[in-house]
Amino acid sequence: MGAVSEPETPEIVEPLPGAEQPGLPDDPIDLPIGVEEIGEPPPGPTRPAPAGSSWPDVMGIIAIILGAIGILSKMGAIFYPFIRPVAVGFISRSDLPGTIESFLGFLPDPMVVMLSGMVEMALAALLLAGGIFLKNRRRLGVLLLKIWAWISIPWAVLETGLAHVLVQRMLPRLPHIQGVEIPLGGFIQAGIFFGLIISLAVPIFALAWFGSRSTSAEVADWPA
Repeated sequence: MGAVSEPETPEIVEPLPGAEQPGLPDDPIDLPIGVEEIGEPPPGPTRPAPAGSSWPDVMGIIAIILGAIGILSKMGAIFYPFIRPVAVGFISRSDLPGTIESFLGFLPDPMVVMLSGMVEMALAALLLAGGIFLKNRRRLGVLLLKIWAWISIPWAVLETGLAHVLVQRMLPRLPHIQGVEIPLGGFIQAGIFFGLIISLAVPIFALAWFGSRSTSAEVADWPA
């Protein structure tokens, strides 16, 4: 009997680097024309983020406008001590009925007008700055507007009292002006009272709005 030969071991040929290996799972599969490979579905349209509240923009713009008007309107009050002599000189040279003494009765004390104008200009500047920060949704804007409101309430009461005193000083001098008929000062006092209501309503509304739970929760998420 001849010797049994051992089976030959097949030689393993390693593929060259970069050569494609047919039949492996990672090989790209040639698909028919018009058939696309199924992969991950494209991302759907993302829902837009919910828009924030519009009240900071509305209240901020209103505060900015009122603050700017307040600053400009009080410029005359600050310069009133310098304007008063010019007005007196003009009246003394005119042919208006009455005397210069009667006219001076209508003019309040220059220092009172100037100090009042300075306080109101400071409040207007506080309102303007608070409106700017509020429109930009900064917590500092709410703080400034709260300070403005807390100062404006007692100031409105004090200013109304000063106006009432000035009117009481003016009314006795009115009959001395020739050709002027007086409606007993009732309309003037009514105007002062109506102005007090308006001056108190705005800051009280601001404090109530900023003090609500929903507003406080929203403002808490704003940057400082």
